[in-house]
Amino acid sequence: DGLELDYTSRTLRMPNIVIRQDSPQGTLLIRAREATAKGTEPSFGSAIWNFSGDVHIEHAGGQLDADSAQLTFERNRLQHARVDGTPAQFSHQLPDSTQRNRGSARRIEMDVPGSRVRLSGNAWYTDGRNEVTTEAIVYNMKDRSRESERGTAPENRVIMTIRPEAPEKDEAPTPRARPRFAPPDCARATRAAWSSRT
Repeated sequence: DGLELDYTSRTLRMPNIVIRQDSPQGTLLIRAREATAKGTEPSFGSAIWNFSGDVHIEHAGGQLDADSAQLTFERNRLQHARVDGTPAQFSHQLPDSTQRNRGSARRIEMDVPGSRVRLSGNAWYTDGRNEVTTEAIVYNMKDRSRESERGTAPENRVIMTIRPEAPEKDEAPTPRARPRFAPPDCARATRAAWSSRT
């Protein structure tokens, strides 16, 4: 499918789009069924792009999957991403690890320069073992720290599920040595008496 231009609104429409941008900060990958942006030609200099339909975004170890997204670019670099879904999904690949921290919410916003991700609207997060459910969660991609934001309504509780690490299995106990058989005193006395007679 090709690029379409609405001259009246000066809006570009690009169906089935795939965008890949390599930079010293990492690779940016965007896929969606449709993208729209203001202007007469594609530009990332200072622009806001809107994506819809099976939106998939990868950047700096983070991954977003959503129904729709709005991305803000400055000087050809992604500055901010806002995605919405039912729910939208987020994951972060930890350096030098196979583990991915994950989360979901109705809306997820990524502050790219600050490496911060905010999940809001029935937000859920897990580090692979422990889980948090609350109104909003802020996740720092640099140090992998997390902050929960509780809403003002009483039902907006912070629910945490903490699973302790499995204890290490105890080593098999060393089998106790069986005591050597010792005859009773009467048997020893009988043998001594018999020997003295012989």
